[in-house]
Amino acid sequence: MGGAPGDELGRRPVLMIGLLALPLRGLLYGVSNDPVWLLLGRRWMASVRESSACCG
Repeated sequence: MGGAPGDELGRRPVLMIGLLALPLRGLLYGVSNDPVWLLLGRRWMASVRESSACCG
């Protein structure tokens, strides 16, 4: 789990970042009134998902 960030930081911190990002995304979606913020939130979650994905 974690790929390169998991190797550098350890599994637990990478997992905790991913788990903390989910509620923050929900808050961002809830308070946004502009579609740009929704798109930025989706891109941010994609980058979090990529950084915590298992590489091979």
